[in-house]
Amino acid sequence: MVAKIFKHVPLTYTYSYLEQLLQDENWWVRSQAAKTIVEDRQGIAKLQQFIESSNDQYAIEMAQEIAARKEGK
Repeated sequence: MVAKIFKHVPLTYTYSYLEQLLQDENWWVRSQAAKTIVEDRQGIAKLQQFIESSNDQYAIEMAQEIAARKEGK
């Protein structure tokens, strides 16, 4: 739920929290965090940075999936 609420706050203030949520054990939480990040105009770039720096394979896959969806639009 927090990830949804963060959609209404600039990413500069919420990214560190969303990054933690992107690494949550629950896939829905990861998904919502990635969706919130990608909605920002710098969101795809932030997800790319995350993909390059993370060691969490599940979080990386979620970030890649959400970024690909956004780029496909």
